[in-house]
Amino acid sequence: MRKPLEKAAKALLRYPKTKRCVQTRDQSLAIQSNPRSLLLEPLQVECPFKLRPQNQVDPKKKLPSVEENKSSVPKSDAGAAESCQPFSSVPSPPGLPLVGCLFDFIKSGGGSQLHEHSRQRHCQLGPIYKENIAGQEVLYVSDPSFYADVTRYEGNFPASFKPDAFKLYHSETDSVRNDGVFFKEDEDWWALRKPLNDTMLKRLNCNKTLPLVMSSFEQYLTEVLQKWEGIVKSRSGNLPNVETELFELGFAGAARVVLGNQFVTNWGRLNKDLSFVLHAAENVTKENCKMLAFPASVAKKFRTKTWKNFEKSMAELVQTCKDISELCAIDVVKNSSNPDFGYHEGGILYRLHTEANLPVKSMTDAACGFLATPDPISTTLKWIFFCLGRHPKVQEQIYQEIQQVCGPKTPVTSFHLEDLKFVKMTLKEVMRLYPSAPFLARNLQEESIIGGYKIPAKQIVALSLYTSHRDAKYFRDPLLFWPERWSRKADDNSSSPNNHKLAGVMEPSAFRPFGFGKRSCVGKIFAEATMQLIIARTVQQFRLHSEEVQPVMKTLLLPDRPLTVNLEKRDTPA
Repeated sequence: MRKPLEKAAKALLRYPKTKRCVQTRDQSLAIQSNPRSLLLEPLQVECPFKLRPQNQVDPKKKLPSVEENKSSVPKSDAGAAESCQPFSSVPSPPGLPLVGCLFDFIKSGGGSQLHEHSRQRHCQLGPIYKENIAGQEVLYVSDPSFYADVTRYEGNFPASFKPDAFKLYHSETDSVRNDGVFFKEDEDWWALRKPLNDTMLKRLNCNKTLPLVMSSFEQYLTEVLQKWEGIVKSRSGNLPNVETELFELGFAGAARVVLGNQFVTNWGRLNKDLSFVLHAAENVTKENCKMLAFPASVAKKFRTKTWKNFEKSMAELVQTCKDISELCAIDVVKNSSNPDFGYHEGGILYRLHTEANLPVKSMTDAACGFLATPDPISTTLKWIFFCLGRHPKVQEQIYQEIQQVCGPKTPVTSFHLEDLKFVKMTLKEVMRLYPSAPFLARNLQEESIIGGYKIPAKQIVALSLYTSHRDAKYFRDPLLFWPERWSRKADDNSSSPNNHKLAGVMEPSAFRPFGFGKRSCVGKIFAEATMQLIIARTVQQFRLHSEEVQPVMKTLLLPDRPLTVNLEKRDTPA
């Protein structure tokens, strides 16, 4: 036991500074048979949004497509299991006894750089590989066709993958009953998910009521922008505590969409400030990140400070979201026959009750699930403000589109969103480069065939969204912030076998910011509308300037330092 650890420690001391893999054309085919035959050069991370001459990506920074190694990967064939290769044949990097590739993982930056570590591995080993880090073996896939393989084996009730800290917390509390659709499993999950699918994922039905549901949020957004205008006026344009402001906008905005305008009245009855929820959510994320490196089971058993803080913050967050959701659900049932009480007052809850006939308990579960996970929206808002602030030309294109659609003095509303094509493309481009969740994890319950390999049951599979979103095989100039890539080609020629309908997107199925399959984000239509409105209304009123940041992984993909944003009021605002 001692000798392998001593040997591993000596190996770590011999490692040079952090390096990255660069393949030559001749080496590409040799890597899978001999993963040690790699060229290494010092890793130099640079923000992909940095402006370059003629809007081109620096070729020195461009990684080879993971598809360059795909020729040696067998094609998926779900109907011929006998032709599949065993799990042991899945490409994997060399590791050490006990610790596996832990030292390589630490060298590359540890958990905060897992997204880039995995991207480098895909460049070395291809679109499917497995890696053992400290005894935890995970299968990583980045090819959209392999995503389809995973979906095929999800079953009727796909099992969600949750961090250990959350599983342990729910194992000793009954909060799982009120945490919403994400934490439910099996028949309980489907009983709540099905009515949500019927009312929230059918775009045609949603488009009919979207302006009504969004009206309360539009009113709130106007108040927020007016507040920001007053703040920056006295601070030379600087918006302090940007991340706090964006969290409150994300949480309260989602609450207005889900619960309607009644959220304001009922929140006052709780006698709590929004900063209370912010503090609890921040602590949950922070303490969970600590337990990704230190086993949560050990932290729970010995009641460490980290576990106590996590447990306390989770209880506060869940209970607060449950309380406000229940108050609003009761009001919806009570007032559903009142002609003056509709989508504006009741939000999505009103729709769930009147169209899906959900009782108070189910509506509470659904709403609590949306509100108790506020981080994805607030995280995406951070990247939106960062990207806009770094690209003034994109802001001006958005502003000109708004002028054409709305006129010079009309505020953007959800009625205008369908015609704001460039706003939609900008949001897609932000989520492509910076998905809030760099990976989607699945725990397949049965033996599966993925990418031509036989995968054993209970194997953890991580879908590398960050990698596929930045793969040159699927996106032209993948590191370039280019919203126009999502526009339709003017010279679309469907007779050409190599033709693609979008200007810079060769494989749209590689873009999965809201997940996929039966457990994809059920609120994505309303989340998109919310963020599109924030983009349009903010640019309509301000010019944004932001400072450089880099992405790091802390459960979600976050800026590596507090975001700095300056707002410059436009001369002719709406």
